[in-house]
Amino acid sequence: NNLHFAYTPLPTLRRISPRHIFSKGSETLSVYGDNLKNAASDSWCRFFPMLSEMKERHLVQAVQVYDDGRIDCIIPPYPRDEYQEIFVEVSSNMVDWSAKKLVLKKTPQPVITSITPDSGSVKGGLP
Repeated sequence: NNLHFAYTPLPTLRRISPRHIFSKGSETLSVYGDNLKNAASDSWCRFFPMLSEMKERHLVQAVQVYDDGRIDCIIPPYPRDEYQEIFVEVSSNMVDWSAKKLVLKKTPQPVITSITPDSGSVKGGLP
């Protein structure tokens, strides 16, 4: 029996897209960086609100790995409809996580209750 051990560099995160969301989750988040893909295992995203306990951390397996520089994960649901800053981390082994955390900002869905003026010219402009 031969045992194999692979040394892999930690993921380095550069940016996420989108950086702001209105929904309560289930949107795709693209994470860009280096060393995001490990041939020996799957890639994972970890999401947690900035002011949370460990129990609120959500692990999500990457749904798409494009190359070593981009992975996509589904944003988990966050039931509170309030402003939250959510940390995002990436791992290729679920043990060693990216040193840098990126911030995803979740804001309540805006509700429009009225518009003023309520009509206008087909040519546009202001009255």
